[in-house]
Amino acid sequence: LHLADMADVGAVQPHGAHAGEAAAAAVAAGLAVLRPVPVGGPVDLAAISGDELPLLDSDSIGGTGATFDWSWLDGLERPFVLAGGLGPGNVAEAIERVGPWGVDASSGLESAPGVKDLAKVAEFVQRAKAI
Repeated sequence: LHLADMADVGAVQPHGAHAGEAAAAAVAAGLAVLRPVPVGGPVDLAAISGDELPLLDSDSIGGTGATFDWSWLDGLERPFVLAGGLGPGNVAEAIERVGPWGVDASSGLESAPGVKDLAKVAEFVQRAKAI
């Protein structure tokens, strides 16, 4: 949580053996906790706790660069983070189309598998903030 405070972020995604404890501490500190939700069809978030911020991602496993049909998000009335195939070339369109609380990208910002391209990261952030 110290790093989250230093970076002035609004949400965290705990991982590992102590993820539950970290999530509880994050909520107590006023942070949203991201909960990954694989999307393979129309989305229903009724089962997601109010303390969790859904991270809506393609149902393809792990950084595939695959998007999903954004129309499956039509009618969502709670905040969510959009992921799945986002990069500098489509982040503005994604934000305009679905109005997420935030966006997440991985492979779309890489120059090689596992290697982030700082120019792509900067362009992604610039285009996301321009909306």
